[in-house]
Amino acid sequence: PILVAVTMLAGSRPAADWTALSGRWEGSGTFQGKPATGTIHWEGVLAGKFKRLGIQLSLDEKVVFEGHAYYDLRPGDPIRGSWFDSQGASYPIKATMDGDSLVALWGMDPAEPSGRSVYQLTGDRLLVTDYLRRSGEWRQFARLEYRKVGGG
Repeated sequence: PILVAVTMLAGSRPAADWTALSGRWEGSGTFQGKPATGTIHWEGVLAGKFKRLGIQLSLDEKVVFEGHAYYDLRPGDPIRGSWFDSQGASYPIKATMDGDSLVALWGMDPAEPSGRSVYQLTGDRLLVTDYLRRSGEWRQFARLEYRKVGGG
């Protein structure tokens, strides 16, 4: 299954990062080796206890993938979340800070995650790179650069 998980910075970074990440983002790059466009929308939900991510990816202007994630805002490391997508997949997410990036591991087996997503926020740009584990090696399947187009 394909999973694109964007993870929030709960518990690991100042609250200002939530403000910077919240809102609507649009971007472009590659998905499964093809030119792609994407949208991301992050918002607080459920009385502010969770952040919800909505993501949509398109190839040739046709939506090919949609997903939603909910991230627990309680302080703690690792950051915990849950993912649901248009392919019928649902996964637990565990994320940590690694230097200037947030790294999210996802998949059904926490001891051997099947995917990794790396998020780098620089100014008004968000670079999202996603990998699948195949034969013990990480292989990139998506890389999109997003710009914020609406507030949170």
